[in-house]
Amino acid sequence: MGSKIAFTFREQLDGTIGGDHHNYCLQCGACVAGCPAARYSEDFNPRTILLKTLLGQEEELIGADSVIWLCTNCYTCYERCPQDVRPIEVIIALKNMAAERGVLPDEVNKFAEMISSRGHSAVLSESVNRRREKLGLDPIPRVPVEELTAILADPEEGEVPSGGGAGEVLEPLGSKAGSQEGPGKVRPEKRAGVEKKPSKKASGGKASAKKVGRKKPRTTKRSNR
Repeated sequence: MGSKIAFTFREQLDGTIGGDHHNYCLQCGACVAGCPAARYSEDFNPRTILLKTLLGQEEELIGADSVIWLCTNCYTCYERCPQDVRPIEVIIALKNMAAERGVLPDEVNKFAEMISSRGHSAVLSESVNRRREKLGLDPIPRVPVEELTAILADPEEGEVPSGGGAGEVLEPLGSKAGSQEGPGKVRPEKRAGVEKKPSKKASGGKASAKKVGRKKPRTTKRSNR
């Protein structure tokens, strides 16, 4: 006798952003056809993952040995699905559920810590910008880590750290602009909108306006010959 469907887990997935579309899956297999992860890994199959969501197989989906982390987030399945299931978003929802429970592969955890502390998934040095300058590319801008920290902070744990406000512009990494503050510092700058020039009407001048209307058809007189 087959196992029962775990509707409790399905309801939890429905309540996670991007997870509710798993209910539309018809198991047609269109998501598998162009999936690069399924091509190179026998363990990964988006259609099977969607089937397990329909059955509510919680442990296999967000457990320690889940295959969801093999997904490359290429969005091919999103484009090919005829039912608007959005398999990639369902998989991302499953990843978020696993992360909330602290079930993360070590590699993913290291990337998350790097991004939350530095704003990048890799360490960037000044040599990177020197290379970009030789190639005619702009320097990599500094990531406002303080804003990222505030967004990711748990409001129940206390005050969120203060960071750069909306009225501040960040200097690019290694930039010499804003001489005294040094590279990567915050320089205040008002982001005011583009001021519109006062119209002639507002300034007291006369503005000529042409009336727009239908042109009368030109009539020609016929001569009686």
